[in-house]
Amino acid sequence: MNNTTSPTNVPSNWLVITGILGMFAALVTGVGEYFLLYAPELKHGAENNYANFLHPTEQQLKLGYYLGAFGAPFYIIGYWHIVCMLKQRDKWMGWLIMALAIFGFMSGLVWLLSNAYQGILVQAVAANSGEVATKLLEVQTKVDQLSAPLLQVIRIQVLGISALLALMIFIGKTHYPRWLGLFTPIVLILMVFSTLLFIPSIGKYFVPEALNVAHFVFFTASTLYAAKAVTNAKSFTG
Repeated sequence: MNNTTSPTNVPSNWLVITGILGMFAALVTGVGEYFLLYAPELKHGAENNYANFLHPTEQQLKLGYYLGAFGAPFYIIGYWHIVCMLKQRDKWMGWLIMALAIFGFMSGLVWLLSNAYQGILVQAVAANSGEVATKLLEVQTKVDQLSAPLLQVIRIQVLGISALLALMIFIGKTHYPRWLGLFTPIVLILMVFSTLLFIPSIGKYFVPEALNVAHFVFFTASTLYAAKAVTNAKSFTG
């Protein structure tokens, strides 16, 4: 084997670099989502009455908007890295994971950016009264209704990818240790949400961007094992 080629038949440096780009995607998108969704008294579900959108400033909404738009597409590179790390001979499994990742994260990008629009509208409602406020709230509600189904798409996508990853890692013959199959993105997301129960003072900072936190952890672990695989391949070939 040529020293410039990894066990997955891609250039060695790229196997690690694409993992780092996946980490970059999770970090940048996560920071953007934090600016869009974080509130000191974070509330979830219908009970929040859109109050979370009253916290970000206009500058924070803009920054979150642009960071999300810039960072999210790099997720596709990160998932290509994961597919390479799986080393599967059944290529259709890799294509399925990539299809789910592309569809899900592009839907996620639209959903994330819609939160910037909603934030602007909710704050406009709060700054007005009477018929103007009523009309703005109607528009905001329609935007929310349009984007809400996309959140369900994201959840199904992450669940599907996590199930496939767990199966393939448990079967073996990948660059990952089998125990990593216990810590797929969906499991890590649930762990992030559990911090609200056990350490809420910290959890409130991570829950708004739970998906990104989970993926940052998984991409970090994957990149470390990519570096290990490349090192072992070079040692084997001398």
